[in-house]
Amino acid sequence: MIRALRRRLLLLPGPAATPCSFAYIYGLLESFEFALARREPLLVFNYAEPEALTLGFLAQSLRQYLAVRALVVPRPALPALHLPGPPPWIEPARLKQLGFGFRYDFARSLTHWRSLMPGDFQRGHAPGIPG
Repeated sequence: MIRALRRRLLLLPGPAATPCSFAYIYGLLESFEFALARREPLLVFNYAEPEALTLGFLAQSLRQYLAVRALVVPRPALPALHLPGPPPWIEPARLKQLGFGFRYDFARSLTHWRSLMPGDFQRGHAPGIPG
């Protein structure tokens, strides 16, 4: 999304109102530490930040955060990609149930990432993996 916004055109993979999950790498690593500290022989969970945001919100938030003027164009959903029944986002239900402390909402994840990798947010630089 960041590269596309810098190029001034972001084609969303579906309607702007489509809810979607996001996961920040530092939150994922913290969930591993949390799971290992429980010392259970097996702990199965899905990781995503607990809030489901829309594609449009994510795109507009990034556009504002990067302070770029870019066109955001939603593409029509592909019917073959819609599965009946399950939501189109990941629910970290088990982590919530166990009391995991999610620390990285979308805004905080961007701020944290930028503090570690400021070059990723500069024009002409390809985003990397923070850390």
